[in-house]
Amino acid sequence: MKKIITIGLAAAGLIATTWVYAEYKPGHTGDGKKVEWQQHEDRRVEHLKSELNLTPDQEAKIRAAFESLHEKVHALREETRKNIAALLTPEQRTKFEQMKEKHQGH
Repeated sequence: MKKIITIGLAAAGLIATTWVYAEYKPGHTGDGKKVEWQQHEDRRVEHLKSELNLTPDQEAKIRAAFESLHEKVHALREETRKNIAALLTPEQRTKFEQMKEKHQGH
């Protein structure tokens, strides 16, 4: 029962992480991830800046908030992957790592 709850929580964490990451980060192109995130962030900040007439201080703080979000999402994804890997058999873990590597190549 405890293992089922743990797997359920890990799955829920992965789903939540995936949703947040998909919501705030367009595309999946491997090495270009940081650039894409930055471009997406720039567009969002520019939109807020034009719609809300942000001061330079507000703009800087909003950029910092987006960067903080990006870092937290990345950390949460890694934590979730580690939690899932801990629940898998050695064979499943090997395949899970291969899946991760394949996904990062896209």
